[in-house]
Amino acid sequence: MNKETDHLTGLILNWQKHGTGYSEIIRETSEFVIDYPRRCSHWDRDKCSEFYIYFYRRLIKLIDNFDYQGISFKALLKNTIAWQMSSFYRQKKSSVNMDYCIRYDSVIQAEAVCDCSPERKLGLTEDAKVKLRLDCNGRIGDARICKRLLMLALKNANYLNEEYIGKISEITGCSRGWLSDAVYQIRSVSEYRRDRLETYRIRANKAYLELCQIHRELGLTQNICKQQELEKKLRTIKKRMTRACRSKDSVLMNPTNYEVAEIMRVPKGSIDSGLYLLRKTLSVPAESGDA
Repeated sequence: MNKETDHLTGLILNWQKHGTGYSEIIRETSEFVIDYPRRCSHWDRDKCSEFYIYFYRRLIKLIDNFDYQGISFKALLKNTIAWQMSSFYRQKKSSVNMDYCIRYDSVIQAEAVCDCSPERKLGLTEDAKVKLRLDCNGRIGDARICKRLLMLALKNANYLNEEYIGKISEITGCSRGWLSDAVYQIRSVSEYRRDRLETYRIRANKAYLELCQIHRELGLTQNICKQQELEKKLRTIKKRMTRACRSKDSVLMNPTNYEVAEIMRVPKGSIDSGLYLLRKTLSVPAESGDA
């Protein structure tokens, strides 16, 4: 076992024996769980945070039930994380309610003004009305749910128009001016991301065209020295195109939880947990919404 493994296992054994150091165990294991998917699978930070919330209860059980029999806790933790990452990914892929970013249109939809009118206005979906527990004034009575719905709105700021902003302001009791300003700030960051995405796209396309040109030259030349030179150039351009494609894929168009947290002036963890809890609220059947 390496020193890091010995340290973590030692902390748990010391806690089991003396009952001290539990907070340090939670801190170190939490940091490891959050960072592991990013290092091993290149997940973005928001997805890592979401996985940590999903994994947290199992982490506590692992710590509480750990029985050292020659296998370090870190090895056990790595193995468990790998399995849970697969399970987490399958759930996200198979369930609409486990989508990485909840869509605002799962909460608000266009509804007819009256049965005989073709005009439509924005309103809450029937399912959302039950789950979000509107009061007699058509507002969400629970301040925590209001805040979570605002988090959802800012996560989807790129898709909101003035009509949606007005409806969200109405049902949450939030200032429309503040919400409009917050959406504008999010979109400003998104514009920068779009520029970056376009830059990487141009680089990748340029490298691809150069690759095609070199392949044509390789097919036409009979000179061995020239072929070796072209093959060397080919490898260089392939690396450049790979870097450009990876950079392009790493650009997130939706705002990150950290950016939403900065605008709402709350810790990033509040955004992580708030969106997770809102997802749970919207995923339970309407008839059991009070459970």
